[in-house]
Amino acid sequence: MLRSLVGSEMCIRDRWWDSRLTVPLSPMRGCNIQEVRGADLREYKITSTQSLGTRADAAVLLLTCLLVLGKLLCGLDSTSSNVCLALATVYLVKWAMKCSSFVREESVVVIQDFGIQKKVTFASGRKEYKFLAKPSIQECIVNEAIVGFSVVFYVAFMVADQADMELAFEHFTPPLKELLPIFHGIRSVLFSEEPPMDRERRDTQSLEAVNKCMRQSTSGRALSTLCRQPNVEP
Repeated sequence: MLRSLVGSEMCIRDRWWDSRLTVPLSPMRGCNIQEVRGADLREYKITSTQSLGTRADAAVLLLTCLLVLGKLLCGLDSTSSNVCLALATVYLVKWAMKCSSFVREESVVVIQDFGIQKKVTFASGRKEYKFLAKPSIQECIVNEAIVGFSVVFYVAFMVADQADMELAFEHFTPPLKELLPIFHGIRSVLFSEEPPMDRERRDTQSLEAVNKCMRQSTSGRALSTLCRQPNVEP
């Protein structure tokens, strides 16, 4: 099942996303959060908007190019230039390794009949998939953890035969107000629970309908009473 889901992502989209609705959630610093709704399916995607390089990286790259051109065209072969070129090369290699492991996008696809598919997209184009079958998912929770001197919140799944919880997003830590809609959306598809916002909206609409009926009923009784009163002649 994992191989068929991962290898047929477009088939999943064509089958369940006929009536999809893209809803941008509140922006997070350095990231964009997006929700895609479909029939019995939800996808939550976090995309990083941070730049891979800084001005210092560009300056080191320019310096390396100038040193290489100097050695090739002008025969520059001094000790200082060689040391600078070696240091710049080491810096660029470390920067390239950092860029290759930089996570550009992370998504969670919740399919009601199958389970959850996680996808991590790196800046290098490499993608990693992980599938959690629905029968193995025991619970979905929001938890908090202390990282350094700050408290972060995360959505996690309790999976059968797995000691550690499975994080929904392993590389991004959205604030709690951004996690709650994701949490309720996942539970609404996975466990067929009605999100609190939808329930509040439904209750509000029902209350408005009852008030409207009461106003119409009161107006009707008042009009009927007025029509039954005898005419009083002066």
